[in-house]
Amino acid sequence: NTLLFKSAKAKGIKVIGNIFSWDNLYSKIFLAEKVDYLAVGTHLVKERALEISCFKENEITVTGLNQFDFYFKRELLKTREEFFKSVGADPNKRMILFAVGTNNCERYARVGHFLDVLLSCGMLKNYQIYCRHYPKARFGQDFLKKYASNKRVILEDQSSYDKGSFDFRPNDREQL
Repeated sequence: NTLLFKSAKAKGIKVIGNIFSWDNLYSKIFLAEKVDYLAVGTHLVKERALEISCFKENEITVTGLNQFDFYFKRELLKTREEFFKSVGADPNKRMILFAVGTNNCERYARVGHFLDVLLSCGMLKNYQIYCRHYPKARFGQDFLKKYASNKRVILEDQSSYDKGSFDFRPNDREQL
């Protein structure tokens, strides 16, 4: 993003930055480059940005949480049946979403332990568990070996992260 910001500014193009979540102001690097305008999700985030940044009141606009807009596009939503079919789940069983919250390989041992507890729970024997990995991370080989053949565990398809790249192609820099 820094390269794009600098290039746009050099050409006199205004740049808008977007704060996706309230914690981006505190736990993430705020912005490597000063953009011309800032879009934020709520009035509270705008107040905090005014307190801790060099932006002026007229440079910050509350736009709502635009990263969630797609949830309101009905044509993008799948029915339960469509989703179950797309992941190979049994439509006659209920599903538990098990969202793995780490990309740290050492922590997958604890994740595996928790998954084992779910699988051994008698009350959940008629459930299937959809295991979603940390975004842009991958299940480790040991994790895959242990759970890939378990009929009650559905591991999220990891190939979706192989489709496309955010890297510049050779000609892209020339277009900036």
